[in-house]
Amino acid sequence: MSELPEHVATNRAYWDAMAADWVERGRRNWAATQMSWGTWAVPQAELPLLPDEVAGLDVIELGCGTAYF
Repeated sequence: MSELPEHVATNRAYWDAMAADWVERGRRNWAATQMSWGTWAVPQAELPLLPDEVAGLDVIELGCGTAYF
């Protein structure tokens, strides 16, 4: 396996070091009864970014946060 480019290794090391800081936020989000968006936790009801029903649709998880959506 080849070595990662320096900028990728630096980025990975940064996020690996920060990972523990996101555990509690992830737990809160997964336990919540309503989804919220972003740093300011705007409720889905106020900022409806997802349709009410996604069954049968193609969706993508962009890998941001703990992917609790």
